[in-house]
Amino acid sequence: MKNHISVFSVSPSIKTIRLITFVVVIFILLPSCENSYELENIKIDQISFGDCKPITKSSENTERIEYKTVDGNYLPIKHVNTYFNCEPGQLLVNIKIQNDSIVINEDEEQSIANCICPYDLSFRVGPMEYGTYNFIITKGYLYYTKFTIVFNSQTDGTFMIE
Repeated sequence: MKNHISVFSVSPSIKTIRLITFVVVIFILLPSCENSYELENIKIDQISFGDCKPITKSSENTERIEYKTVDGNYLPIKHVNTYFNCEPGQLLVNIKIQNDSIVINEDEEQSIANCICPYDLSFRVGPMEYGTYNFIITKGYLYYTKFTIVFNSQTDGTFMIE
């Protein structure tokens, strides 16, 4: 009797190891690919803002972010009583994806004025899949605040800025 190792008997175990490795890699990468795909497609549109409001000490003048799902995969956001100068030209809003966060920058077209006042700034973010999102608000690209929203068909909330 000759003792020998068959090349064919080793091959199925290598195939099995390769298959298991492939399946494990797919399960590890699948969630991260899905999340980055969602974030890549998110945009801002429907930007609008009101007039310069008088500064008062009432609770109505409290700065806050209001959000409510009204249109499928889009989330209207209203930044109530956000302060800019009293002659900003246009208020500008843009979006950037940074790691796992949606960074929304609010800015003014013209920054030269010697007075400030609160504005209501509204915009729509989307399309978004239902899930949890981290938002960071910057003003003039400087960190301002952050909050988390669980986005679904019933999303309706307010984030108070202190």
